Amino acid sequence: MANGKSSNFKNRLIEGMPWDHPWQPLLVTAVLCAVVYFLAVWLVLLVALALAELGRRYLRGIEVLHERYHRVLEKIDEQPGSDFVSLVVDLLKRDGCVEAEALKPDGKHGLDVLALAPDGRQIAVACYRYTGESAVTQTQVSDFHRHIVQRYRQIPTTVMIATSGRLTENARAYAENRKVVAVERPAVARWVLGQPPIPSLKPRALSRAESRDRPLLPTGGGARIAWLAPPVALVTLIDRGIMFAVLVLAVGLTAAAAASALDADLNPDPPPPLWPWLPLWGEAAARLTLAATAAWVLLFQVT
Repeated sequence: MANGKSSNFKNRLIEGMPWDHPWQPLLVTAVLCAVVYFLAVWLVLLVALALAELGRRYLRGIEVLHERYHRVLEKIDEQPGSDFVSLVVDLLKRDGCVEAEALKPDGKHGLDVLALAPDGRQIAVACYRYTGESAVTQTQVSDFHRHIVQRYRQIPTTVMIATSGRLTENARAYAENRKVVAVERPAVARWVLGQPPIPSLKPRALSRAESRDRPLLPTGGGARIAWLAPPVALVTLIDRGIMFAVLVLAVGLTAAAAASALDADLNPDPPPPLWPWLPLWGEAAARLTLAATAAWVLLFQVT
């Protein structure tokens, strides 16, 4: 009886398998192990070097960005409140606003800056240069929001609070519920370094008559990986054949493009983009890919 149950279970198990014979998964496993073994010789080395370079570049980029954030915020802390308002005006103009002007100080409602975004929406900003434990309160946010809604009822307006300090928890919750854009201390530093707080603001692209005064890539990490791939691919071509050599090149090109994109994205002093629709990391990856592909084609033609 037990043998019958065991036989039925075995038959059902075999019928439910996605293969015709039980030995087939063993064969597939053996083939996969062989492929991994042949690829591991050069591919793992290339991937390990690429990942090490990407990791080193990422950690160094984060460290540089934090240093730059700290310097930006230190400079803001040393300035008077009027200079902070002027900074917000300059940032709005830099990021595509058709108009941006500082208004006379209004201690009652807090409206400091009015601007016209590229998409036609009006931006109303209250600026608070706070340091230490000072924070923007819910009362300040609610008074400002209520004033803007009543004053510009017929005009689509983005309400923004920009502060070199922070918002209290209640003020932050109120801002989120009323769709008030809260640009607190870390976001102010990111904005200064080229990351606008709202999607309608974008860094101005270069015109045809202008040229970049700052490099796109602060380091050559992507180029180093790109130049490392061809000799590894040549050895792989001799030892393993064209298929594995192409795979090595593909991995090398992907790693090099990723390193360049990461370099551009973490650039502490990024230049203006060439085209408003293409981010700097996309431009860096595309440039590296085209240059490396052209260089590799010429290299293999010569060899």
